Parts: sequence; structure tokens; C-alpha cells
Amino acid sequence: MNDDLLKVLVPAAIGLLGTVLGLWLGHRRWASELGMNKRRAFDFRRHQAYLQLWDIVESAHIKIRGSLPTPAEIAELDRQINAFRMRNDPFIDADDAALSNRYFNGIVRLAKEVADSGSKELAERFSQTGVFGPEEDGELNELANATSNLKELRDQLIGRVRVVLTETSYAVDPSASAAPGV
Repeated sequence: MNDDLLKVLVPAAIGLLGTVLGLWLGHRRWASELGMNKRRAFDFRRHQAYLQLWDIVESAHIKIRGSLPTPAEIAELDRQINAFRMRNDPFIDADDAALSNRYFNGIVRLAKEVADSGSKELAERFSQTGVFGPEEDGELNELANATSNLKELRDQLIGRVRVVLTETSYAVDPSASAAPGV
């Protein structure tokens, strides 16, 4: 080849290679940012779902403890919680949904034990969110077991909600009301 031709082709090839490399790096960065924005939007929705899961289950707990609702009212609370979980299935882990269900059922079991005891004192302590421990007398053993089980389930659910909220907190801008990129 001619030296003059090489003097033109080598810089042109280097320039073309630099342009292609720059385009490739730019595309990778764009794809990475797009993926991160999608992840952030998903994590924002997941964060909100767990906040709302805690709110709906704990609101049911407070309602049950405050007024000992009828079986029909309890069934309606259960329906609302189940409908919420179904709507948020993509964002709530199946194990956490099951845990929230066990927690709700534990609340219902404790309310039933209190109601079955017939004790006005226990009903008053229950409505004031009192704890029934192993020191209760022998005939209240089921009540103490239900309370212990409920506390354990509540602690597990709180732990899971905290983990998810911590993992997804980067996606939440306290001053914004919508998901990033939405």
C-alpha cells in the first residue's frame, strides 16, 4: 500500500474505532440507567405495598382488639386483607403474604379465646392491648399460647417489613408522591 493511503486510513480507522467504542459505552450506560430506573420504580411500588400491608393488617388487629367485631366483620376484614394481597402479589413475597395471613389468624384466635373465656376483665385487658402471659392460671393456657403465638408472628412480620423497607428505601423520595420515572 501506498504511504499516503496509510496516512489517511490509520487515523480514519482509529477515529472510527473510537466512535464505535464511544457509542458502545454510551449504549451500555443508557441501558444500565434504564434498568436502574425500572428497578427503582418496581422497588418504589414494593416499598409502598409493604407499608400498606403493615397498615391494613395492623389496622385489622387494632379494630379486632378494640371492639371484638362479629364473625361477619372479621370475615370482611379478612376479605379486605386478602384482596389487598392479591392486588399486590407482584410486590409482596409469597412467604410474607402467608406470614401476614398467619398473623391475622393469630389475632382472630386470640379474640376468640378472650370471648370464650367470658371474663370481662380479660376482655378489658384485650381491648387495651394487654398481654396475656404464661403466668395466667391454668384454664387460660390457650389464651397465653395464643398471645405468645401472636407476638411471635407480629415480630416476624415487623422484621420482614423492616427488611423490605430498608432494601427499597433508596427508591423513595420523601418529597415526591409518585414513583420515579412514572
